Amino acid sequence: YREGGVFQLTMHPHVIGYRSRIWILQELIAYIQGHEKVWFATHADIARYAKANS
Repeated sequence: YREGGVFQLTMHPHVIGYRSRIWILQELIAYIQGHEKVWFATHADIARYAKANS
């Protein structure tokens, strides 16, 4: 975050989709949302941004 980079999280439903694990994802999202200027984007969103800004 401090360096202005990209954090990409790939989740596989058969791994994260368990009730016992979903809280970890919820906590991670809440932590990330606690920072300013954070952008949640799809791969397509990032590709469009990179194309428009290169």
